[in-house]
Amino acid sequence: MLPFVRRPSGALAMMWAAAVVGFAPATIHADGSQRTGFAAHYRPGLMEKVARQRGLEVVACMVASPHHKIGVWLSIHSPKRKQTLKCRVTDVPQKAHRPALIRKGIVVELDFESAKILCGIKRPREAPPSACKVVTTVTTR
Repeated sequence: MLPFVRRPSGALAMMWAAAVVGFAPATIHADGSQRTGFAAHYRPGLMEKVARQRGLEVVACMVASPHHKIGVWLSIHSPKRKQTLKCRVTDVPQKAHRPALIRKGIVVELDFESAKILCGIKRPREAPPSACKVVTTVTTR
């Protein structure tokens, strides 16, 4: 049964709806260290601006995460592109936006350059987050 559904009938309804629309909810492992879902992305330059505002070093791959705190390092793998990047959580969504991201199955929001590598995009909002499936794993730098 899905951990966030209290009634079995609710779980069945959610799985049926996911099958109908072709969406698989984010897979969450028991220890919380690995998640499978989708990656959205920030517009070019925005994540770097966020890092500077927070007094953080700009690193090669930066993400926003609805599941992890700022400073946590994640290994993010794109099965479709066969690419893996080590990324630092640089931002977290606003409290009001977090439930919607989780409901949509978005496990990270990538900086634009990392989205080009992992999602194969060339311009902002070229494809929806559902076009960029990723697996995130908590790691060390």
